[in-house]
Amino acid sequence: MRKNLVRNTIIAISLLSCLFTTTVYAVPVQEPETWAYDPQYEEFIPNIVVTVMEHVPEFAIDAFNRHGGQIVISGKNCDQLGIAGLTNGDPTPNGWYGWDDKTYMELTPSYGLSVMQSTVLHEFGHVFDMETGSTNNAEVMGLGK
Repeated sequence: MRKNLVRNTIIAISLLSCLFTTTVYAVPVQEPETWAYDPQYEEFIPNIVVTVMEHVPEFAIDAFNRHGGQIVISGKNCDQLGIAGLTNGDPTPNGWYGWDDKTYMELTPSYGLSVMQSTVLHEFGHVFDMETGSTNNAEVMGLGK
């Protein structure tokens, strides 16, 4: 009898709480636009998206999306440069990147999925820097000295 009274009280309080409180739901972060230059590499897209969504801070993904960011799986530029990936942007005095109108990352599939996953996280480090300006911050630059 007592258990039923406690259970019913909890249910009643829960229902009243739903009626008289405003619940704010966080808007989930949108996945970054990710596509393959060549359709044969489309199989990599889900793994790259999951890697980003699980390991990159939401504010960095949001910033990337706000700047029209796209992740492109293509060896077109990277293979010619002998690198696994790149992020476009404007160079700053210390060699890092600043935002420009449109930002994209390119990942080359020739190194395989695990390297592309590591590379996309590395490239999002540049996005983190672009959003926070860390490498242009005198305090942050002084940490390595």
